[in-house]
Amino acid sequence: MNDIAFLEKKAYDLRKKVLDTCIRAKTGHVTSSMSCAEIMSVLYHGGILRYDPKRPDWPDRDRFILSKGQASPMLYAVLADAGYFDEAQLKGFAQTDGKFGVHLQQSVPGAEITCGSLGQGFGFAAGMVPGLVEIGFRGRDAVPRATVAAGVLLAAHVALHCSGVSPAWLAPFRAGMGFLGAFVYLLGLLILASRRYSQYGGKPSNLWTRYASMQAVTVVSGLATIYFGSVHGVDNLLGLGGTFFCLFLLEKYYDLPWRGIGWAWSLLGAGGLLYLFALLVQARPAWFFFMR
Repeated sequence: MNDIAFLEKKAYDLRKKVLDTCIRAKTGHVTSSMSCAEIMSVLYHGGILRYDPKRPDWPDRDRFILSKGQASPMLYAVLADAGYFDEAQLKGFAQTDGKFGVHLQQSVPGAEITCGSLGQGFGFAAGMVPGLVEIGFRGRDAVPRATVAAGVLLAAHVALHCSGVSPAWLAPFRAGMGFLGAFVYLLGLLILASRRYSQYGGKPSNLWTRYASMQAVTVVSGLATIYFGSVHGVDNLLGLGGTFFCLFLLEKYYDLPWRGIGWAWSLLGAGGLLYLFALLVQARPAWFFFMR
């Protein structure tokens, strides 16, 4: 929706709702709310954000982080207007035991965080990523597609390097093909090889089959990157392959369903793995891109 008059009318209506809400409750940060009316109107009614008010926890939604939690009345108003909840519920704003706090409350459908202090938003946004599954991807179903695409780029880069063919028109893209292809491909494999991802979709009886097969693919890919990077001298491949292969081994320590191991032994084992990792970095610095 790009109708300017429509969006201006929405912003005007949102301001009225904020005033009604704050006057009724005899509290609320009115000015903080008024200053972002147009922003909220465009985000929620201008086709900017992807959201589904009937499914506030939709995995593929866009996350909007309101850094200034004092403007909660405006966010509450636009969420009600977008259909997350009935507008009549706003009468519970700033009421005892209510979910609509003077500062933003995550208990409100559509609100991603609870906050009040100015400037909290950046930290929340950086820390709310729910695990590696979401890094760089909108949802789990996109992980295999991105991984395969990156693998194709990486394979093309390695093939061109080993054959000695380097078309002039492709020269500006070769560095990106190699580094980003390897980075995204190996990161995707780490995600696909995790036990958490294996549990997504499909029948429970096939979980360990999928899990075991992805371990094999990841190990073979890790060894292949180290081989082509060291023997054939493919740029950055040895460092990226070594780094992600070690990350894979460290991740398996926590991924496998160990039984009967207490916290003390777990911490001791983690420390031992980290020590061996440090020795490996010291002995083979060329294997790790961050040592270059």
